[in-house]
Amino acid sequence: MIPFNSAPDEWAHLDTVKRLLNYTYFSTSLDPRQFIITGYGQISVSYALLPPLSYIVAAPFAWFGQAAESSYMFARLGSALSMTLLTYVVYLFFTDLGAKKWVRYLGTSVIGFIPQLTFLGAYTNSDALSISLPFLVMTLAIFFYFRNQTKPAGVFIQGLLTGLAMLTRYNAYPILLGSLLIIILRLRQMQKLKCVLWLFWGLITTCGWWFLLGWFRGDITGVMHMYNLLKKVRPHEFPQIGVISLVFGTDWLWVTFKSSFAAFDWNSLFLPNMIYIILGAILLILLGKGFSLYFKLSEKYKTIFLVLAGSAILTFLQSIYQSAYGSYQPQGRHLLAGILPFGTLLIYIVFKNKPCPKILIISALAMLAINIYCLIAVLVPQYWAVSYAGLTKYRWAISEMTWQKPVFFSKSALITTLLLYSGFVLMQLYFLLRKLINSEFLEH
Repeated sequence: MIPFNSAPDEWAHLDTVKRLLNYTYFSTSLDPRQFIITGYGQISVSYALLPPLSYIVAAPFAWFGQAAESSYMFARLGSALSMTLLTYVVYLFFTDLGAKKWVRYLGTSVIGFIPQLTFLGAYTNSDALSISLPFLVMTLAIFFYFRNQTKPAGVFIQGLLTGLAMLTRYNAYPILLGSLLIIILRLRQMQKLKCVLWLFWGLITTCGWWFLLGWFRGDITGVMHMYNLLKKVRPHEFPQIGVISLVFGTDWLWVTFKSSFAAFDWNSLFLPNMIYIILGAILLILLGKGFSLYFKLSEKYKTIFLVLAGSAILTFLQSIYQSAYGSYQPQGRHLLAGILPFGTLLIYIVFKNKPCPKILIISALAMLAINIYCLIAVLVPQYWAVSYAGLTKYRWAISEMTWQKPVFFSKSALITTLLLYSGFVLMQLYFLLRKLINSEFLEH
């Protein structure tokens, strides 16, 4: 659906994937000639200076599809799988919190149908995995916290996964710090602080090599060198206006909020403002209700609440600092790694003792409707507005995607895949409806 490079920096992300396939990603040199890239009338700096896991996930798919007509579509499968993982993780998160069945299903639907998440799963990027994998790490940390699972092997595995998640994006670090804090607090309560060594051993095992490579390069994280190169090739992205001017003198807050829910193309295609205003009002009510119920929570849930709220705030402050003193980026998708777990917790807190699911049912259906609206009324007119041979733009879009830009090597393989996928979706909907009808919440 999304034409190539009609999404933020997709050409640069794909270039980074190709570097992995060409064995040039992990160079110990910081020669600018290796990292300043050009393409599609643009100049930028390679993401090879930043953590590699998202590109490592995309690389096998890209390698498999090198001979295909639309090879970039294969690299996108890494993002698509990451968003699929996120949906499952959200369900596990509700389960670990002890949510009722209807809260698990409907809450997962509300989160899963957020248009921005759908968009992130549709093009090659590093954001998709940096949202789903840290969320999984936090979910497992909560699992350990509630069930007192503090065996060395389990703590070591948690460290391994945390280290992997640290190889996604640096804006995911606040939520990862929160997951480490939860594990350490549990170990302290169980008087097993020695197991912290297992935690950090696992962490260093999976991500230590990356920072060691950065040390050899002379920049442990790679961020400073990337910024220095970006200032040379794209100086307009570094106004460095300070926090006060950023918050009160620009539309950074408004654009960031909108793009955390739905922003397409190069963060320039939005929904009508009224949708964002209504959404903002609903979120404020949810936030206020969640904080009002904080004092009624047990001590364990209070701890989880404070850690997730702190992680969300740190993610927000990190993004403000980056735009104020580094690269100006009013891009809400960079906040999702920190705010999604907290938002999911708020849904659980507000609805955990409610017998009637009408509000969540309406919310899930509304989110689905907005998602479909984004497809039909925003993306198709934007990318497939030109009719052809008497076809309407929608029929032309389907014809073009099916016959002119095959995802796989043959049209028959594509059509077979679409049919199987459609059958799979219908089957899932059937079983979901059966579970909902048979569950106790509809009786209310």
